Amino acid sequence: MQPIRQDPRFGEFQDHHHPFERTLDASTFVAVTKTYGGNYASEQLQAIEQIINEDFGGFVTKAEDAALYLSMRL
Repeated sequence: MQPIRQDPRFGEFQDHHHPFERTLDASTFVAVTKTYGGNYASEQLQAIEQIINEDFGGFVTKAEDAALYLSMRL
């Protein structure tokens, strides 16, 4: 965000955060994890799903933070 903060064409920079938690089953957790762009091998994802199912009763609570960044162009 530093380039926007230093650019005189933009006004004050604002950031807003909304922390939240959601409980996900193992397959949904793996599906969500895939959307974050990490390079996981399918074996790793299967291992994560297996751990959630076997060690955590099939569900985990995922803490997240939705962020919104705003700056008005002058």
